[in-house]
Amino acid sequence: MAIAGGGVARADAIVTFDAGFEGWIGPSGAGGFTVIEPTGGNPGKHLHTVFQDFGITFRNSTHPEFIGDYGATRTVTLAIDVKVESISFFGSPVSRPWLVDLRDYDDPWPGYPYKSVWYKFADVSQAANSFWKTYAVTIDDTASETLPPGWGGTGYEDPVTFEPTLPPGTTFADVLAGVDEIAYTTFEPGFFYGETAFDIRLDDISIFKGPPPMPGATSGLLLGRSPVTPSALVLSWAASCGTDVLTYGIYEGALGSWASHARIDCFDGGSDRSETVTPAAGDRYYLVVPLGSTAEGSYGTDSWEVERPPGLSACRADQDVSPCF
Repeated sequence: MAIAGGGVARADAIVTFDAGFEGWIGPSGAGGFTVIEPTGGNPGKHLHTVFQDFGITFRNSTHPEFIGDYGATRTVTLAIDVKVESISFFGSPVSRPWLVDLRDYDDPWPGYPYKSVWYKFADVSQAANSFWKTYAVTIDDTASETLPPGWGGTGYEDPVTFEPTLPPGTTFADVLAGVDEIAYTTFEPGFFYGETAFDIRLDDISIFKGPPPMPGATSGLLLGRSPVTPSALVLSWAASCGTDVLTYGIYEGALGSWASHARIDCFDGGSDRSETVTPAAGDRYYLVVPLGSTAEGSYGTDSWEVERPPGLSACRADQDVSPCF
C-alpha cells in the first residue's frame, strides 16, 4: 500500500526536544530549572521551565540552522509553541511580553554587548496559553534596510527619546547577515518588570528559510503503523503557522486521483496533533488541513505549486488560503 502526505511545509529545523536540547539554553540556577520533560508536549517531549526572576530568556548560539546569514534567502519564518502553567507576580496572575530577538555580537556600539532586531508577539499568560499556542513571524525581505512593521532594534539609545534602537549606520539587513544568537524572551527592550514566578513550556521551535510555509500548511506530517492495531495508521504533524487555527481536519483520497480526498475526521481529538486512522482499500493519500470556526485552510499544492482543489467533501463551508490561516 502506498501512502502520500499532503499539505506539508518544509522546515529547515524543527526542534521537538526528542533529540535533546539541540543548543537551546533556558534559565536555571538559584531561581529554578529548565529541563526536558518526556511527555505532555505538543506532542511528546518538550522544554519545561520553572524560574523566578525579572524575566526569562531561551537562547541558542550553536544550532547551525538558527544562526548565521539569514540574508542567504529572501524570506525566513520563525515559529514556537508555548504553553503557560502560571505566570505570577506576588501570587497574582499576570501577563508578560513575548519576543524573538536576533542578536549580532560583532562590533557592538561601545557599552553594549550586541546589536539586535526583535519582534514582539502577543503577550503570554496562563489565561491566553492554557493550551498549546503557536507564535510565528515571517520576515518577507531579509535585505530590507529598514525595520519592518512590528520589529524593533537594540544596541544603541536614541539621545532624544532615550528609546532603544539600532546603532547609527546599522540596518535591519546588517543584523540579519550575521545572527550569532537567537533568543525567545520576556524582556522587552526599554521596559522593566518586577520579580516574577514563571512556569512555562516550549516545543516545536522552528525555522523555515526560503518561501514561507504554503498558505494554511501544516508541517512535519508523519505516518506510522499503530502499535495497538497493525492495520491502522498513526498520523502526526507539527502546528500550522496560523494563530486562528482551532483544530485540524484529516482527508483521505485514492492515490493518483488527486481530487478524490474526502473528510474522515474534522477534529483533532486530544488537541495533540496526532490521530489514528484505518485506511480504505487500495493505495491512499492523506491531507491534514487547519480548521477555524467557519473556514479551513489550504489543501496544499501539487508538484507545480498549483493550489490543490477541494475534494468530495469538506469539514468547513468556506476556505481561507491566505498566508498562515
